[in-house]
Amino acid sequence: MMRCLALAQAFIEKEYRVHFVYKKCLVNILGVLHENNINTEEYLGDNFTGSELFSQISMNCLVVDDYSLSVKEQTALKYLVLQPKQDRLKVIAIDDAIDLDSVHADLIVNHAENASIDYYKRRFKPESLLLGKQYALIRREFRLTANNDTKQNQSSRLLVTIGATDVKEISLDLVVEIKKHLPDTPVTLVLNRVSDSQRELLSSLERLPSIEVLSNVKDMAEHMRQSTLAITAAGGTLNELACCGVPSIALVIADNQLPALSSSDNNQYYKAIDARAYQPNDTKYLESNQRLLVEIVRQTKELWRDNCLLNDMNKRAKQVVDGKGCLRIIEAFENTI
Repeated sequence: MMRCLALAQAFIEKEYRVHFVYKKCLVNILGVLHENNINTEEYLGDNFTGSELFSQISMNCLVVDDYSLSVKEQTALKYLVLQPKQDRLKVIAIDDAIDLDSVHADLIVNHAENASIDYYKRRFKPESLLLGKQYALIRREFRLTANNDTKQNQSSRLLVTIGATDVKEISLDLVVEIKKHLPDTPVTLVLNRVSDSQRELLSSLERLPSIEVLSNVKDMAEHMRQSTLAITAAGGTLNELACCGVPSIALVIADNQLPALSSSDNNQYYKAIDARAYQPNDTKYLESNQRLLVEIVRQTKELWRDNCLLNDMNKRAKQVVDGKGCLRIIEAFENTI
């Protein structure tokens, strides 16, 4: 959702009208979209190009970011992009190199550092491919941070933010483990959703003096700028942290984040750890979960105490992600019109 928001913000700055069509969306995310003057529509069908909803929206660009398009939806997109370009809307697909055969678009955006032309060339011309960190989808507040020449106001804080939704429910258990090994370290925990089974644990953490728990944060870029190190999911938030110059421990919690492990950026401005095996609320995985938490904290502790390495990673991060990816994507789209 956040990478679509990033692109939507950039389109609005270019004076485009934006409609955000979704199948499922959290209430707090919908609130963020509305705050950005983005129209939202729930879509419940399986053939969007032929639906009444889409016939009511006049558009010249369709951005698709969906891992589970139906066969009808894939067929509709395939038929659409086969039509003469001058007579139809253009399609931009945000892709993670999971299933190439299901992708049908005029422009492909894959901002993984190791996104490969060889992977796509079987079906797409090179001029259709927008690959690499130069196309990282960065929200407006982080783009403005990247353009701000003032010195980063770090205050020796550890930021824990596992994306818009912590699907693995790892955040609270991770902070508990952090406080065992780094008891005096100030921690900012960003948590937008808590399961009923974790509410008691959250209450106990909130009583600790060195922990700040935030939800529905409006000024995330500023909290990042105030941080020395972050623990995050290896998705879009990792790029936003890089744009702010914050080194990260990047947790791979979903298959589409696997490129972070093999990327040459790994161990440059972030350190990636495969956390897909973490299984909350299942006693069978207590030991393996604990081993993973200990390993995450071990690497966090090593990095936290190495100021020279943190400074080097800070500089590398800013060099890799400059915050202009969305603007480059829009420029490429406008060149197809």
